[in-house]
Amino acid sequence: MKTLSVLLFSFFLSTVSVCQFILTPPVSVTNEDDSYGFRSPKVISYGENNDQVMVFWSRTGSEQAMFISTLTNGEFSTASPVPIGNQQPNLWSGNLGPGIASFGNHIYITFEVYGSAVYCVHSGDGGISWEEPVAAFTPSIGRFATIPNIAVDNLGSVYIAYVNTNSAEEDAHYGLVKSNNEGLEFSDEILVNENVQSNEVCECCNGNIEIGANNEVYVGFRNNNNNMRDCWIVKSSDLGSTFDEVYDVDNTNWVLNGCPSNGPDFTVTDGEVATVFFTGANNFDNDVYFTVLDSASGDVSAAQSVRLANEESIGQNSARIASNAQGEVMVVFQESFQFGQNIGFSLAQNSYEIGLASHVLNDSTGNQRQPDVMAIGNVFHVVYEDFSSGTVFYHTVNSDPNSVLEEENSKFLVYPNPSGSFIQLKGAEKVFNYKIFSSQGKSMLEKAVTKSGNDGALTIDISTLNSGIYYLSVNDASYMKFVKE
Repeated sequence: MKTLSVLLFSFFLSTVSVCQFILTPPVSVTNEDDSYGFRSPKVISYGENNDQVMVFWSRTGSEQAMFISTLTNGEFSTASPVPIGNQQPNLWSGNLGPGIASFGNHIYITFEVYGSAVYCVHSGDGGISWEEPVAAFTPSIGRFATIPNIAVDNLGSVYIAYVNTNSAEEDAHYGLVKSNNEGLEFSDEILVNENVQSNEVCECCNGNIEIGANNEVYVGFRNNNNNMRDCWIVKSSDLGSTFDEVYDVDNTNWVLNGCPSNGPDFTVTDGEVATVFFTGANNFDNDVYFTVLDSASGDVSAAQSVRLANEESIGQNSARIASNAQGEVMVVFQESFQFGQNIGFSLAQNSYEIGLASHVLNDSTGNQRQPDVMAIGNVFHVVYEDFSSGTVFYHTVNSDPNSVLEEENSKFLVYPNPSGSFIQLKGAEKVFNYKIFSSQGKSMLEKAVTKSGNDGALTIDISTLNSGIYYLSVNDASYMKFVKE
């Protein structure tokens, strides 16, 4: 188990405004124990006040399994397997599945057995115990249900949306089933994309399902109109019975003779729906783009690019998006280089500012993929696959200045500050370890401490650091800012 330490840094979102952010360093959800796997991580909130964090992921290979871990007092619990009965789920990579959603302490997970059915497994006690999986949708002979997504509305009803295709992965449409009794039984299939051009969707692209403030049901997916692979959002105002409102949220007009296996993600804010997606259309540069749908007028903004976090990268992909309680929007994405990947993010004050600036979330491993993001209050929570450690990594990002820890409340003192070569660390508590991070969250120095001076002080050599602002974390809890001259 690991405890989260806190870093504070500032960056410009525009030429006239400055936002202050708190970024926690990367934490391995399983303390870098790679035996639990690391694929397709998702992060959700749950609990009576919807303020607890749960991370969900899969282990692929010969011993397939699904796991959850919960965050309590800054520490992740030991990974707990999700029972799947006698089923053998197909655990795809990336955002192709499985999926997870919550309603209070009710946790719902959906997975597929390709060629058999889409299943739902339910826990009513926050993941402590689980019921047997239920077949939520069983396709007719010759049809396949795949890539399920799941959401729960404010009434506790469960919605599962999925691609329904034939055995040749053609003639694909988007279907939805609903349960009003905690996943015990599900409705007949509801056709989601009935009013969308061509009535056919990409057969291998992930979609997304979100619930609005008034229980509107939004479903997003990549369409297939004679190989034009644009992204659409459909909306139901009658609890999923019909989807009469349809919006083309992607004006890039990408024509591709094959499914890109990469669909949209979106977040519903007050009066707006912001969508992020990858496109390889002409006049676009094989990166992540975003649009904003005005719910009142139905107008959709033109696609705009999400800036690269590192100008040396050769492309973006696998974008996810979330909004917090104060209307800020955060996009996370996978950014590729010639050798390896990193996770980038853009945090904006509103949906229309997503493209103004992007930053590297963690540049210490260089082999990170498939991020996910959600918000509790004003704090964003991010997870992603980390191939270097073989586990899931976790961060938080927060732009609320009121939540910044006051340095005078720290249990330790750092002096002299500024300093050129050495700093002294002194406090009433024993020092077990210290870590020094750059203002961008990069780990610079780290050491376990076995002995300090006679007066309890500890001398730290900072001569190898470049001039600038740094943050010293002590015992993975207290932190202090200091300046290297």
